[in-house]
Amino acid sequence: MSGDFGLPLLVTQSGRDSVATKYCPHALQLIACTRTLRRQHLEIAWFDFSEQFLLLFSRIGHSPAGNSAMKRTRVTHLALIAAVLLPMAANADLLITDYESGLPAGFFTFAGAGGSAAADAITVPDISTLARPGQSGDNTFVEVVFDNTVGFGGFGQDFSPTPQDWSDFDGVSFWLFGSNSGSSYQFEIFDNRSDPGFDTAERFDALFVDDFSGWAQVDLLFSGFTRAVDFQPGGAPNDGLGLTEMWGYAIVLDGGAGTLRFDDIRLTRVPEPSTFALLGLCLAGMGFARRRKKA
Repeated sequence: MSGDFGLPLLVTQSGRDSVATKYCPHALQLIACTRTLRRQHLEIAWFDFSEQFLLLFSRIGHSPAGNSAMKRTRVTHLALIAAVLLPMAANADLLITDYESGLPAGFFTFAGAGGSAAADAITVPDISTLARPGQSGDNTFVEVVFDNTVGFGGFGQDFSPTPQDWSDFDGVSFWLFGSNSGSSYQFEIFDNRSDPGFDTAERFDALFVDDFSGWAQVDLLFSGFTRAVDFQPGGAPNDGLGLTEMWGYAIVLDGGAGTLRFDDIRLTRVPEPSTFALLGLCLAGMGFARRRKKA
């Protein structure tokens, strides 16, 4: 391989079947990984990575005399690689709703058999006791008042008439202002209708526990969801969790009474280990270069 490497300054994907890259010379060659055919978020892999990275790394502090510009270029390239990877590791999620514009389209509450649930969008300033950690300015969340000591109830969001594709994500997360009640609740998702015109979606659920006080983020992986046994609508399929045709979700608040607050419901991805490894090597290379310069 020649001594001129190419660095993708920009890696984008406009779907599952195309990846566009732009290159600049004299840097570590990276490519957009074919694993992006499975995931829509940025994934970067390397060909002969260890050999090429070590070559670039070793050259940072040993450029020929009078070639400081090349040294600075290599350090800059490492910084660019880190700049590409850091957002990948930190911003791989997709927001479903944050309630900043009030209750979203398709929002609903439900209750039965003597239970009750009422919800409203609440806005608080950053000095409120209900402010989120690190909040600056106002924030809006949904507050749910429920009494399901007898019966059932909760809230959710219906995506009809257009389902969503969640197959490129690993789970769902949300912020919960807990009351440390110790109660367990269900996050239920609606997958794959047998008849798109009616609510026949197969239900899958996972449990989360109110075992803390104040705001905390709750993360649920799709691998932990199981087919619901307490309720399936008439005509629901029984073909497993596909995630390609999601019609909505519900949070079921059974077995107790109280007030809970929820915010920022979003889809999440688990970053690939290779992404963190590459980012760590880039940052290490930049640190090494800085130490060589000071020496």
